[in-house]
Amino acid sequence: MSDFFVMKPCQKATAFEVVPQKQMSVDFDSLGKVFETVIRIEGMMILNIQGVQATVYPRGKILIRTTDRDKAEQAVNSIYEIAVKEGWFKEDSTRGSGQ
Repeated sequence: MSDFFVMKPCQKATAFEVVPQKQMSVDFDSLGKVFETVIRIEGMMILNIQGVQATVYPRGKILIRTTDRDKAEQAVNSIYEIAVKEGWFKEDSTRGSGQ
């Protein structure tokens, strides 16, 4: 799918979990200006991407709420293509592991 991230079914929810290959830092302010924001609270942002809910975490992990793998791939590709190109997801080697 991508050299940038790994997508797998989530075992705790009806969703797909997408994890970047490298530790990232996310610019929520910029991300929220491009995608429809459902809610933003400390530590996460929920977006509506092509009718699919996507929960984005500060370190680049994304939870795509759908059982349809194709829809999940389309949603995450939309996020990463724009966010990485614009520099909203940046490699962050200064922080430890986490979300």
